[in-house]
Amino acid sequence: MILFRLQLILILFLSTITGKEYFVYVTSESQDEVHLIMFDGQKGKIIKDIPVGVWPLEIEGPHGITVGPNGDYWYLSLAHGNPFGSLIKYSTKTNTPIASTKLGLFPASMQVSSTTGLLYCVNFNLHGDMEPSTVSVVDPESMTEITQIMTGSMPHGSRLSSDGLF
Repeated sequence: MILFRLQLILILFLSTITGKEYFVYVTSESQDEVHLIMFDGQKGKIIKDIPVGVWPLEIEGPHGITVGPNGDYWYLSLAHGNPFGSLIKYSTKTNTPIASTKLGLFPASMQVSSTTGLLYCVNFNLHGDMEPSTVSVVDPESMTEITQIMTGSMPHGSRLSSDGLF
């Protein structure tokens, strides 16, 4: 039996199926997997293990995860790349990848603005000197990075304001 340490990076409630059942996507950074978990109000159960990444012999570090406002897609940042990380768009119906794009160094947490419809993902450079990094602004429809906004050193977490404007 292989023992492994499961690193829970972010838990996100996908949707309520009934008054008692919820689905949760959980990333496992050290295993290149995302787990779809059903919670019935009493206990959780893994109902699907979703392998992620493109290099079979390399840990790519699934890091940030979010579900789009309409619930049709979920988005995953892979922090490790050569040299940059990436953002991958998945279908919530099939949990298969639809599209991807390269982002900055070590993309992490993200959200989709309910106002602009754009996805904002922080890039945190954890190598070298502490220097400013960026937030990638992505059109989730075309999966095109529109711009990178300069931030402070090593942004790792991020949240949009409730109105989606800040």
